[in-house]
Amino acid sequence: MPNILVVEDSPSVRKLIAFALKRLPQYTITEASDGVDALKKISSDMFELVLADISMPVMDGLKLVSILRSDT
Repeated sequence: MPNILVVEDSPSVRKLIAFALKRLPQYTITEASDGVDALKKISSDMFELVLADISMPVMDGLKLVSILRSDT
């Protein structure tokens, strides 16, 4: 089953996006609160799609994408 990771620091926005995506029964949705949390989850699971907020504390979405691209 394909996995989608939603990375968003606002809990209400993250839950709203995850709720909308959970209507797609063929996907598993995982949530992360920031870039560091996302990297932890990515290290233990494979994701076909990562939806990341650009402006987040600790590690923003641009830094996360930069790290993910450099790991390929």
